[in-house]
Amino acid sequence: MQHNRRASELLGLLHALDDIVETGNLLAADLEDHIARVDDAISAARAYAPQGAEVARLERTRNELLAEITNRQQRIAALELELNRYEAQNLLELEQRRQQAEAELRQEREALRRLEERLRRVESQNPQRPPQR
Repeated sequence: MQHNRRASELLGLLHALDDIVETGNLLAADLEDHIARVDDAISAARAYAPQGAEVARLERTRNELLAEITNRQQRIAALELELNRYEAQNLLELEQRRQQAEAELRQEREALRRLEERLRRVESQNPQRPPQR
């Protein structure tokens, strides 16, 4: 029961991390679009009004956005690594539980075989009673 709860918790965490990565990707795309608009504004500022202060402000904005994109990309990469680690850990736990269940299944089958064999011996010792199954 606790394994099921743990697996459910891990699955919920994996979904949450996946959502965070997806959101981060969308934010990075929005930032890249914004940078493209700032680049266009820089080009327009240089072409139509080459005032140094406006160009410098736009270039600072562009550099800030590029830094934010780099930060987001690094965060996304870290989250993806964490997500992969959780998936691998979950797969390992599932494999261990599968192996444990297989071992228990073998034990139960062997116990059943021994009981059936014992029943046959008992039934063969009492020929008056027909086998009941």
